[in-house]
Amino acid sequence: MNRSRRHWIASTIAFSAGISCHIPLVRSASQAWWVLWDRYASEAISADGRVIEHAREARTTSEGQAYALFFALVANDRARFDTILEWTLNQLWTYRAQPPAWLWGERQDGNWGIIDSNTATDAELWIAYTLLEAARLWQRPACQQLGTQMLAAIQSSDIARLADGSFILIPGKSGFRLGERTYLLNPSYAPVQLLRRLASQQPDGPWQSVAANQINLLVHCAPAGYAPDWYRFRDGGGFSVEPSKGPTGGYDAIRTYLWAGMLNPEDPSSAQLLTSLGGMAKTFAESGRVPHYVNVQTGEVFGQAPAGFSAAIYPFLMAAGHDRLAARLRAQMESDIERQWSSLGYYDKNLLLFSSGWAQQRYRFDVDGFLRLGSPFP
Repeated sequence: MNRSRRHWIASTIAFSAGISCHIPLVRSASQAWWVLWDRYASEAISADGRVIEHAREARTTSEGQAYALFFALVANDRARFDTILEWTLNQLWTYRAQPPAWLWGERQDGNWGIIDSNTATDAELWIAYTLLEAARLWQRPACQQLGTQMLAAIQSSDIARLADGSFILIPGKSGFRLGERTYLLNPSYAPVQLLRRLASQQPDGPWQSVAANQINLLVHCAPAGYAPDWYRFRDGGGFSVEPSKGPTGGYDAIRTYLWAGMLNPEDPSSAQLLTSLGGMAKTFAESGRVPHYVNVQTGEVFGQAPAGFSAAIYPFLMAAGHDRLAARLRAQMESDIERQWSSLGYYDKNLLLFSSGWAQQRYRFDVDGFLRLGSPFP
């Protein structure tokens, strides 16, 4: 038994034994309420379900709505889930045959509405995934229907068929097809565990192929062990640094380590991804800090990452078997939440929610990507 598998078993000992991975775990009435989620929701989510980025002109993104839906599902917060979903359907995803618009806020004429109708595939995947899991865990057929509609919308807009017949995920409908058979990709946009779940939902769909190409991207884009924010792919020509973006790993890339760390250790790609993306763990072991930016070609690191970035590395350290490093980072994460929460922005708070919820064993993903909800500890 490998170390990652042993760590996953130990970290999920609080989960009910002997229950099928595809049957929802029943939460006890005494289960601890997710205080941090409640705090975030009270601060950032309006009464009608809009996630507001107060520091960025009170804008709202499809990503923010998607993450909030997921956290509400994990928290079993059905009331907030419903309001977040309703706002998303009414304001961003009004035409179900197409993916939702990514940006909503105050327009130049002073009215509020969609500012940019381009799409963001990472948000679409999280929305589809969460809807399908809400349908399963809460026995809600309407969520199943919406999740299936989202998958169809993604396929109509944000997936490209390659010359070999396989499929890749495009970050959005506009601006990412750079030329004939050349694409701008974002390695953080497609968590493998989500793609596994979608492949289980639609075994004849493109998702297993998308997952294989996503894993290929993650392995090839990190020659020094660090993920980039953006990377170029030419069908028949392979992967390369995107000249307009440079070899930088920072704001987007930090999520790549988070998703890889939360991937089930029995996933066929888990060990490979932990090795390919191991540069960040090495940097933290050597310096005791998580850098803000990295040159993914040379491994040169810059700056000190904010609280959410640092927290995002915690599941990766646990999955890679770095117990002592993970314990130190968790202590830092808990201190950051206590001391810095009020001053942090939307993105850092969401990364902290993902990582702290994971640390408290509130959720895991099984080998097929299905969500497992457990009895957390503080």
